[in-house]
Amino acid sequence: MPKYYVESGQIKTVVIGTTSLDACVKAVRREISPDMETVDLKELFIVSEQGFASEKHDQEPDNRMCMDNIVIPIENVMRMV
Repeated sequence: MPKYYVESGQIKTVVIGTTSLDACVKAVRREISPDMETVDLKELFIVSEQGFASEKHDQEPDNRMCMDNIVIPIENVMRMV
């Protein structure tokens, strides 16, 4: 299975997953604590197999649209969590 670099809000993690969506779901599940502490997320997840988008560019996370980045809306991820 591929290794994905997942970013959204407070989440910035590396996850092994079957797809980029699967990686996002695993990242959110990993960050949700048993006491349901709040996790700050953006409207989009930026996913890549090449590294973190935030480390590739000097722009804000929502503006880092590179060819190797996959952009997944938060609604798609939260339906699966």
